Amino acid sequence: MLVNRKGYTPEHFSVQKLWKDKLFSNNILENTIAVAFLLEEGDILIHLEQSNTKDNAMFSSNYDQLIDWLTKYK
Repeated sequence: MLVNRKGYTPEHFSVQKLWKDKLFSNNILENTIAVAFLLEEGDILIHLEQSNTKDNAMFSSNYDQLIDWLTKYK
């Protein structure tokens, strides 16, 4: 699954956290083979990349990288 949030930049980090908690839930991750999040470059992307502990989730600002990762995932 590809979640495209590119072009959307919340005015405050807490908005992005609410979005992340809703879309990056254990229920979704347990019922999805792999999920890739396309985001704008910046502090939010860096935080999500560094704090991600799920093997079946990836965060990036590079569409081609995410598509490649999704197609090659297990």
